[in-house]
Amino acid sequence: MDAKDLVYTADGPIISTIPMPELMLMLEYPHAITFQYKPIWTINIELANVDVYQTLYVPYIDIHPYRVSITGNKMTLEFATEPLDDHQELVEYYMDLLLPKWYHANVYIKSKALKLQNYGKIIPVSDDKRQSFMMWATDNHNVYSLGRYATWRQILLDDLVKDLRLITKWIVQRNNYERRKETAQ
Repeated sequence: MDAKDLVYTADGPIISTIPMPELMLMLEYPHAITFQYKPIWTINIELANVDVYQTLYVPYIDIHPYRVSITGNKMTLEFATEPLDDHQELVEYYMDLLLPKWYHANVYIKSKALKLQNYGKIIPVSDDKRQSFMMWATDNHNVYSLGRYATWRQILLDDLVKDLRLITKWIVQRNNYERRKETAQ
């Protein structure tokens, strides 16, 4: 069974975080939309003896990441262009910047991996086209889109909370409507 089968066989509403272009293909949406995006590359590092929450934005320089984050014990370096090597020196440089020297002395790298993220930076499409697809997916397949890639727009965490409330409201309204329709028959 693949993801397409799951969409068609589920009984209740489906909350989808699948990127909009992928979901359109899965559901065979009849209206073409051209999506543009730029990939990013990340070096993901698992650190030992770290529990820090920091983000550093770096002015654009080709060989440097544009953002470096430590979330708990995970360090992520994000690049606009593919890194040519594993950038061990950059990793150590940013560890020195983000972690105090006394703290850094007890830290070591447990694992490190380079990853391509195809939908790294999305380029917006018109709201009418996005919203038309999302309504179509909801009306025809009971699929509600949630998140940056699923709704194909730049969002903040506050937007995500707002979207969850809207989806919940729509599901309740649809269920109430269906119950009233069945009772009237």
